[in-house]
Amino acid sequence: MKRLIVLFFCSVFIGSCCFCFAAADKSISGTEGAQGMEIKNVGGINFNVPSGTKIEKKDGMMRVEGASSYAARNFSELETRITKIENKQNELSREIEQIKAEM
Repeated sequence: MKRLIVLFFCSVFIGSCCFCFAAADKSISGTEGAQGMEIKNVGGINFNVPSGTKIEKKDGMMRVEGASSYAARNFSELETRITKIENKQNELSREIEQIKAEM
């Protein structure tokens, strides 16, 4: 009888601990970590990665994007944005010149 009571209290204690840790993990996901970092939850696993880092699940394994591919992708995206900004600036300059010529 004593074993049954001890087993019951142990199972209640362990169950409540697991519940508390699971609730704490859910409250962390999706928040920002240190400056420039973010916590991403993928498949129940929390990753503390730089903002914008891609995490992919392939063949049952989680793969965090490496530093070189992250930097290359970011530079490529920045070059695209800079090109669009330059094109828009040139377009606006032409429109200003047209307006000046009409006056």
